[in-house]
Amino acid sequence: MQDKVCERFVRRYLLSKNFKDTLNAFETECSREKNRGKFQPLDVVDQLQEAMYDSNLTQLISQWNFLENTLFHRLSSDKQLAANELKVHVFRTYLVQAKIKKRQAKMTEFFELLSSHFSFGKEEWKSWCALPYAVDPKMHSEFFMYFTKSWMDVLICP
Repeated sequence: MQDKVCERFVRRYLLSKNFKDTLNAFETECSREKNRGKFQPLDVVDQLQEAMYDSNLTQLISQWNFLENTLFHRLSSDKQLAANELKVHVFRTYLVQAKIKKRQAKMTEFFELLSSHFSFGKEEWKSWCALPYAVDPKMHSEFFMYFTKSWMDVLICP
């Protein structure tokens, strides 16, 4: 967090002095540094968890797309199936976190933005479309697992 604040100050300074070339070089270096950290497993997990807990769908989609484009597309077909299952669990966990934090708008945004990524008409997603309207979803067998305290441990260490 402190790095981001420092970067912001440097950007403002470079802009105020009209150092455009220096600013572009700075942006390039910052981008490289961010991508370097993305290949650290703990950083990847932290970023995914942060996006889920903060109900930051844009960050979650961006992080997941990065993983798919850099790592998952190289996997064998059986491992790609496992990666797709993980994707479903990660995005369902996002929904559960939004429900727990009473972020109705975030759940609506999820279904609007990701209707092309997930087949919400399929049986495996039908009950999830009702999650925003469920009164006590942790009592529903479909959602129960995602509301348990140990779920994040399961998500991280399959």
